[in-house]
Amino acid sequence: MTSRPGSRTLVLFVLASITFGANYLWVKLAIDMFTPVQVAWGRSFLAAVTLLVVLVATGDRLPRDRIVWRHLFFAALLFNTISFTCMAIAMTRISTVQASVVNSITPLVTLALVAAFVPLERITRGRFLGVVLGLVGVLVLVQPWAGWGTTDPWGILAIGGATTSYAAGIVYARVKLGNVTGSSVAIAAGQLSLAAIQLTFVLPFGFAIPASFEVSAVLGLLVLGIFGTGIGYILQHALIRSGGASIAGDATFLILLVAVTIGITVLGEPLTLTDGLGALIILSGLVIATRSNRPRRGSGAPQSSVVEDKLGTPPPGAV
Repeated sequence: MTSRPGSRTLVLFVLASITFGANYLWVKLAIDMFTPVQVAWGRSFLAAVTLLVVLVATGDRLPRDRIVWRHLFFAALLFNTISFTCMAIAMTRISTVQASVVNSITPLVTLALVAAFVPLERITRGRFLGVVLGLVGVLVLVQPWAGWGTTDPWGILAIGGATTSYAAGIVYARVKLGNVTGSSVAIAAGQLSLAAIQLTFVLPFGFAIPASFEVSAVLGLLVLGIFGTGIGYILQHALIRSGGASIAGDATFLILLVAVTIGITVLGEPLTLTDGLGALIILSGLVIATRSNRPRRGSGAPQSSVVEDKLGTPPPGAV
């Protein structure tokens, strides 16, 4: 019998979910003025600065091991550079409702990649069924048999790229960073700093002078980087410490609800029947797959819990 989460855990759970669920709104606002690469760079840079300030304030320091930095380079590429850019591209073509629904399959894509590339992991019946349901849910959403319905195929492809890249980052981290030493804030600060550097080299190819100054876009980018990514990671880390990786993973469900609610009420986006049906099928797959993926009591925390506790990444479904 598992114990119920305490009030602190519940508060952190809600705060983290709202923070990451609102990120779709901030990206949507920022993209009105900046290019996708500029949004990804600004988000990474502001988050890195935020975490570095926390690092200095707490007397902590960045990792010293060159091997750790080498692995963090690839983690930053997958978790942040590619994911952030693809998400921003998607926001120029599809609604936040559609993006959040597709992005919620991240845990299912992760399970599929882990089963394929991590030898010690096995695909259980529950995991397999969950992954299949996730795929069916996405197909219902995009309706390739009916001219893609109300979705933009390139936008779906972009958010799918963000989801896949993030999931690949989780697999890479489990293999290469499972035993990394150093505080979680230090690891996250290093990772996001590398992402900002990577995107700096790409920035000239995706740079454009804004046609007009939009206060909402600037505020959107600032909130996205400082709070949605930097402070959001600290909330996520605190949630994992307080309630464990399992309850932190459950944030995927509330994040989707928050993102869809904001998209409908704030941005005035429609929720079509296929959007709702696709989301329902995907969530069913998530419930089946994640519940069957949890360790039995007394079996100890899985390696992924350690990895999630270390890296500067939002919870699955919150790229």
